[in-house]
Amino acid sequence: MISIIIPVYNVEEYIKECLDSLLMQTYKDLQILIVDDGSTDKTMDIVKDYEDKFEDFTILYQKNQGVSVARNTAFDYIKGEYTIYIDPDDFLELDMLENMYNRAEKVNVDIVISEYYVYYDEKDSRNYIEKYMIDPRRIYNNYEVMNLMLNYELQGQLWNKFFRTELLKQIEFKFEPHRYIQDAFPVFKAIHLSKGIAFIDKPLYYYRQRATSTVHKKNAKLAEDYYFAMSSIINYIEDKNIKVDKKSLNIFRIKVLSHFIAHYTNAHEENNLKSFKESKYNELSVKNKDFLFLNEISKDDKLKLFLWNCGLYPVLKKIKNR
Repeated sequence: MISIIIPVYNVEEYIKECLDSLLMQTYKDLQILIVDDGSTDKTMDIVKDYEDKFEDFTILYQKNQGVSVARNTAFDYIKGEYTIYIDPDDFLELDMLENMYNRAEKVNVDIVISEYYVYYDEKDSRNYIEKYMIDPRRIYNNYEVMNLMLNYELQGQLWNKFFRTELLKQIEFKFEPHRYIQDAFPVFKAIHLSKGIAFIDKPLYYYRQRATSTVHKKNAKLAEDYYFAMSSIINYIEDKNIKVDKKSLNIFRIKVLSHFIAHYTNAHEENNLKSFKESKYNELSVKNKDFLFLNEISKDDKLKLFLWNCGLYPVLKKIKNR
């Protein structure tokens, strides 16, 4: 059995497509766990229409507390040998779960990861496939995949990752409440403690892009939560003395700072290098010599970081946005 956890909140426009893609899966032994996070639109009216269409379909209710709490609520109800978390505005290829299950069973790994579609609309020219530079025939160890994450060659989101439930139970796979970015650190921890990871080199999941999505918001909390998630990974590596590749960890620090600068300067117009240095975020700082000669860092990131270290980035950003 595969347990599927879906937190829902005001997604009446998308939830039917999501549930239809589950209903038509070629793999049928499913446990559906819906957690209503206090929806106020017609989402739950649509969800209830599916109760009799699945063999094992459970709806859990909570006051609006966010996606992390919703996922944590569902955790104690998991019955399947494998678990996958999906977002209610996304949908799956109809053979996704069969492919994931068969791969996990065949090579006896704790995690299977697939490629995915970045999806705007059916005929939108911006649609593309997120591909990984991996060998799909191989079984990867935890250190190899942690280094992929540190090199930003693998993202930390949940929904394209298929977990052995025993692993999740062993590590108490829970999410930090009330955070916009809550999955990267638990996923990194699961990868570290896994006994093997396999990949499927074809896209099986449609990751929908919405302008109103949480990850597209521009505010101070998003900057804070990004910092919390990424620093949690760095602190975990250091606290556990995990022997990841030093160059990969350096690349991670550099790219984290580059991404953080965008969140930080978007959050408040007055945010600049001076306020950054006076804050806890200063621990993310990197020196010019750490990135200028690294081929793995893009020219755009190098320019952004160089301007940031010179105190010029916020000024030039304001000029550009006029």
